[in-house]
Amino acid sequence: MTQSAELLLASLIDYAGTFPPAGLTLSDAMAAYGRDRRSPHRRILGRFVIAADTLAEFEAMAPAVITAPDAGWNLAVVGTRESMPDAHRLSRFNQTWADRARIVALEFAPMPPAEIPGAAQNVPSNVDVFFEVAPASDIAASLAQIASSGGRAKIRTGGVVPDAFPDAAKLAGFLQSCREARVAFKATAGLHHALRGFYPLTYDADSPRAGMHGFLNVAVAAAFIHSGADRASAADVLQESSASAFAFTDEGLSWRGRVLSANQLADARRHFFLGFGSCSFTEPVGDLVRLGIVTSGARTIAQPHAEAL
Repeated sequence: MTQSAELLLASLIDYAGTFPPAGLTLSDAMAAYGRDRRSPHRRILGRFVIAADTLAEFEAMAPAVITAPDAGWNLAVVGTRESMPDAHRLSRFNQTWADRARIVALEFAPMPPAEIPGAAQNVPSNVDVFFEVAPASDIAASLAQIASSGGRAKIRTGGVVPDAFPDAAKLAGFLQSCREARVAFKATAGLHHALRGFYPLTYDADSPRAGMHGFLNVAVAAAFIHSGADRASAADVLQESSASAFAFTDEGLSWRGRVLSANQLADARRHFFLGFGSCSFTEPVGDLVRLGIVTSGARTIAQPHAEAL
């Protein structure tokens, strides 16, 4: 595996199997995450994402699912301000399950910017806090409050209807706004494929198709923005559909001749683009394999060669 590829893909995908379009039961999602943690591509796997109102159900299942060799699950809990566990509940959960699972992040649904500081102040300092920023909201105001509260942003990059996908210019604008506000972010929804293309919106046989962002596009665009590129350049990266436009080496990553060093990629992943949530882990990884970016039987990453989707 080249160093640049490993830096870009490490812990990239937070698994959210209970959310649409997969919509698995919590039991099935936990079983899938356990399998993925043992897969050859486990280094790409990040946190296990669950809804706040399923914590009790998770605790009931954990003894049977999370065995000693598989301990150490990191959980990200998604919910509204009203449904989120309070500091006491978080502490009790983490103390009870310290040898098997730990809540390391809370991800709040969109809320008015003025409510962000109050929500953030109730989260322990050792738990990451994310605030989803709605496309129609005052993004600058939300990011300012997130920054002052020490939080991170979350952007929805898709869904099960075409209108859920922001266009490249808007998404690039969000990346630029995050850089200007010095706010790290994660993405969620609609990023099942490595490269931008037209794909089915759901798993139904007759599902309509729509233009979707690729997670490779988002990761590379974010790294360019973090390294000083402008919004227009990021939008161009987001619209790229050819894998051959990207090249990985130990020294860095290039897109159509523009280079990001390994240090720039590491800095972007550590301090800016923190990953994305997906209701499937096998589908994004399978896409990487199909494109020739990741080998099927190991975690080696090769130079991309597949053409436009």
